Amino acid sequence: MMNYNNLHLALTNSKNIIFAFDSHPLTQASPLEKSSYLTFLASLAIYTDGFSKEKLSFLQRLLKPLQLKEDLAFFLQAAKNIALKDVSTFLDCFKHQPLADNFLVDALLLLFCNRKPLAENFIYIAEFAELLEIPLLKMEQMLLLVQSIVQQDNNLYQQFLNTRTSIAEENFLYYSKNFVQGISVHNAAQLRVLGNFPLNTTTTYTSADVHFVQANLSFAENCKLIFEDATRVRFEDCTFSNGRNLDLINCQQIEFNNCTFQNFSNRTLFIDTAQEVTLTNCHFENSTNNARSTIIAGTVYLKNCLKSQITACTFVNCQAKGLNSYTPSFGAAIYAQTVAPAEISIKNCQFTNCFSDTGSIVQISGYLGNISYDNLDFQNCNGELVLD
Repeated sequence: MMNYNNLHLALTNSKNIIFAFDSHPLTQASPLEKSSYLTFLASLAIYTDGFSKEKLSFLQRLLKPLQLKEDLAFFLQAAKNIALKDVSTFLDCFKHQPLADNFLVDALLLLFCNRKPLAENFIYIAEFAELLEIPLLKMEQMLLLVQSIVQQDNNLYQQFLNTRTSIAEENFLYYSKNFVQGISVHNAAQLRVLGNFPLNTTTTYTSADVHFVQANLSFAENCKLIFEDATRVRFEDCTFSNGRNLDLINCQQIEFNNCTFQNFSNRTLFIDTAQEVTLTNCHFENSTNNARSTIIAGTVYLKNCLKSQITACTFVNCQAKGLNSYTPSFGAAIYAQTVAPAEISIKNCQFTNCFSDTGSIVQISGYLGNISYDNLDFQNCNGELVLD
């Protein structure tokens, strides 16, 4: 029979596996870099405030995904026998390298494992920062990041994002993903958004890789969200409400999966010039577009997209109304303006209570050479599919 101590140990080991830092950048490092990083971090665990089970757990979570043959006991012993050549190896591996930032943040977090770290222990970490030639301003920004992680405080994290200069925040997602609401990464390479994301003004993003996950986007009146020149834009399990429209312009690959759009006043999606567009299991409801000229309607408006796939989507109460009989609107739910050699597929979609001036709920205009559609269900609509 397992006694309490053994049970506690088993539960602790399980937590170290479940909550391992799987996306830590150290997992992509060389064996030498991994070994040096762990050895010097273990030295901090031993020589600052005394060793504790919390520090042990932290190191185990870091070690688990590294796939090294040595166990933690090996690195704790190595930490007690650090020689000058080991310091030289450490500096060769990490001086002026991105992993130096991770090491210092991990070192600071290791101190906080003891709840109230002693002030003199920060001096030990400051010596590492000096050896790694990390400037004081950067260390202050790291402290703000660490404070946000320790307190699980999204406001502090957003403050860090707004003030950080040369720290790559995407290298700390293994910490921030558990508590951040809104933007967790924003730079030229990436934009990553989680959770609640209110939009109070029209905003344009030009990051190369855009990823929204389980985000709730609420728009202030007349606000638009614009993405330009992205390589890839992905929205997964997101909700959009009360917007004017989303514009995606000159983005190569665009994906919307399991997203809901409600109460849009001027079209919902406008996608202009894309290599590939995929909409899967998305729901559009209460979208009204009062057109200012012909052919600009459509809850979803696809223009010059080479390959488009709309699958298992629903459209409810989507309307397109022109100014008058001389400027009618087309495609209440979907309007696609295609040029050769574009491909478009619309399958297993349902349209309910949709209306347009011309009676086209789905309209595809232009090049009609590579079009496929199947199982389109129109309920209480004033039209269906029009190919023009």
